Amino acid sequence: MDHVSLPPLAPGGGDGPLGQAQPAEMAFGVAELGALRALVARVAAAAALERSRSEDLVLVVNELACNSIRHGGGEGTLRIWVQEGELLCEVRDRGHLRSRDTPRSCPSAEHTSSRGLWIAAELSDRLQIRSSPVGGSAVRVAMAI
Repeated sequence: MDHVSLPPLAPGGGDGPLGQAQPAEMAFGVAELGALRALVARVAAAAALERSRSEDLVLVVNELACNSIRHGGGEGTLRIWVQEGELLCEVRDRGHLRSRDTPRSCPSAEHTSSRGLWIAAELSDRLQIRSSPVGGSAVRVAMAI
């Protein structure tokens, strides 16, 4: 799998996990979605994230990964780490989000896109999007521990 090279989204630096040299990282395609969900669940449990919040995070990352597969070239990369009392997950791919605005309400049944970003925004504590036609996209979500 190719890795997309985008600069980190963390304001003021501090892109790595506390107590680790590097975030856990996993390249994924459709065949790896189960392993991706399992990785998020393991890291969330190790970080002592409350069970219901852990389940929400697994759903959020799965939605973002499915978006990468559907709209970002069929594959992507997940990075996950703990930093300053938050569990952070970043999904990167080669796609370009034309609008970096997340939907403020649930998209109607007629709209088949934007639902994954809406779910991510609703269930996470913070969502950041960076996208460019040349560099691809990175969506980062945070859950307070």
